[in-house]
Amino acid sequence: MIEAPAQVYQAAAPRLAPHVPRRLFVSGHSLTNHPFPEYLEGIAADLGWPLEWNMQGLVGSSVKDRSMGNGPAPWTGYAAGIDKAGHPLDVRAELQRPGPSYDTLIITEQHTVLGSIVWNDSLRLLRDFHDRVIALDPQARTYLFAAWMNVLDLDDPARWIAYERAAAPIWRCMAERINHDLAAAGRPDRLTTIPAASALATLVEEATSSRPIPGLEGPDAKSILAAIFRDDVHLRPAGVYYVALVTTAILHGRPVDVTVRPRGMRQDTAERLRQIATTFVADYARGERPLTVEACRSYVSEDFVPTYLAYQRDLQWRDHGSAMTWLKWAKLRLLWPRLFRRHDATNPFYVGKPAPL
Repeated sequence: MIEAPAQVYQAAAPRLAPHVPRRLFVSGHSLTNHPFPEYLEGIAADLGWPLEWNMQGLVGSSVKDRSMGNGPAPWTGYAAGIDKAGHPLDVRAELQRPGPSYDTLIITEQHTVLGSIVWNDSLRLLRDFHDRVIALDPQARTYLFAAWMNVLDLDDPARWIAYERAAAPIWRCMAERINHDLAAAGRPDRLTTIPAASALATLVEEATSSRPIPGLEGPDAKSILAAIFRDDVHLRPAGVYYVALVTTAILHGRPVDVTVRPRGMRQDTAERLRQIATTFVADYARGERPLTVEACRSYVSEDFVPTYLAYQRDLQWRDHGSAMTWLKWAKLRLLWPRLFRRHDATNPFYVGKPAPL
């Protein structure tokens, strides 16, 4: 198993007060698309906390696609994507519509997260999205949803599990990099991470262990994963329900006890998924330690770049098989460690004067 070294973390962390979302906006791609928000709504209703929500969904998109955009005119990406009903949506107009402001933003990046950080200006554009929500409600919360990579080998998910655990600190490092600048500006607002990817890795590990999950059993790993995934990355209802349980607990800052379950799901299946989610969130809360931007820079350059690039290389080779895949890997394997060690603004994790938006 690959884990983040202890030096990535600091000793103590201020915690945000518990938060009960009332009006939620989700900006994402297929991994946060239907029925994920509906499951969040159903769980919230079961807890007695009605949740209103809308979304900006754009399949395969980066934060850049959903904010800055890719054309010559800036910020056209905020008008990209569709809302919960499948209609075109202008996010800037939606955030400023009459009535109560959104008090919660869930936003995700592409699962090829390191590439998005380097090539798509993720950190600056995440900050812009966050600032727009906070400008309308200073008490609002932003949550960075950690998206998971494709499972490289459905017959043996061990490498995927190890990869997601190695990737987990990167999502937190993204939030911490932005939080560093918010703190430097004297602002109390912060970004928090929803560890969806590492939570899902825990579910897969449990499901393929010697203690199978009722309703998700199978003779081998591939058949078990077929009950959680509908391909190598998108989830079936059991997986979505589990991720929604974890997400709700993170949003509320405490364990949640619910009885609602997806239509057609066995009660014993739902109960076991709730147990795994509850244990994961409790373990995550106990082990959560704040990150330093400096240690993040070291972890990315020394540990995560090789892990990320090797996984991406083998995933692309599996799908396409080309010498160009290996040439790209070799080039980035040389360049990216140097990039993330740099002490200037070309390094996304360098702590210096923030670039103007």
